[in-house]
Amino acid sequence: MKNFKKIIFLTVIATTPCFSSAEETSSNEPSFVPGRPGNTESAIAVPKGYFQIESGLVNYTRDKVDDERTKFLSLAQTAFRYGIAEGTDVQLVIQPYSKLNISGAGIDQTFQGFGNTTLRVLHTFLGADGNSPSFGIIGFITLPSADKELKDNGVFDDRTTGGVVATGSINLTDKASVTLTLGDGTKHSSGSSYLNDIYGGINLTYALTEQFSTYIEAYGDHVKNSQTQSTIDLGMTYLLSHVTQLDAGVNIAANHAAPDASFFIGWSHRF
Repeated sequence: MKNFKKIIFLTVIATTPCFSSAEETSSNEPSFVPGRPGNTESAIAVPKGYFQIESGLVNYTRDKVDDERTKFLSLAQTAFRYGIAEGTDVQLVIQPYSKLNISGAGIDQTFQGFGNTTLRVLHTFLGADGNSPSFGIIGFITLPSADKELKDNGVFDDRTTGGVVATGSINLTDKASVTLTLGDGTKHSSGSSYLNDIYGGINLTYALTEQFSTYIEAYGDHVKNSQTQSTIDLGMTYLLSHVTQLDAGVNIAANHAAPDASFFIGWSHRF
């Protein structure tokens, strides 16, 4: 397992190119539609024969419950996507480094290491050419590749889990679009049984210019026997070129069950 983690981490470094300057868009090149940012999902698969990287470069979450403070840092959480057929792509999602710090009430503990690994398949039933409306189904399984101390402290599931996600988008105007996502999966924490996990959200995106867009999103996640975690998510994207995107945003707690705030910056590029 340790060798597997090293190979995956080196793959991230080796396949991540420097940011490129703006390029001329080929008239016959397919639309570039990253799956990030936001908790809602894109329904559009990577075109056949193309390779795409989508990376959460930095994600920082903080929370406080009574006297206990929790800080969570994730670096280079990355999805490697490849179009295997028209309207279908396969995805490998890794989390090379995660760090959890719990402090207050007389404790100060830190746990860090490699995270779980997820395998996904997305099939676009409608809108594979990038035109509205679009609809797709994602199937996934998550492997418990995380370091033991992170699984023992509930950061990652300690057994193989999986699920399915339905998602779709429609243009409201030439600048505004709405995306709806609904997922159904499983969770398994140390010392517990498998629990049903239902989650979903609605995202409204508005293009301010050809390169710059913003979005607002309402999202909820309910695990059986737990209180639903609800957030209001705000973010922006900027196209460095027709195949390179930067993003940044914040997810803010909408109820007491959700972490207070989560900040992120990310990057996507298609080859």
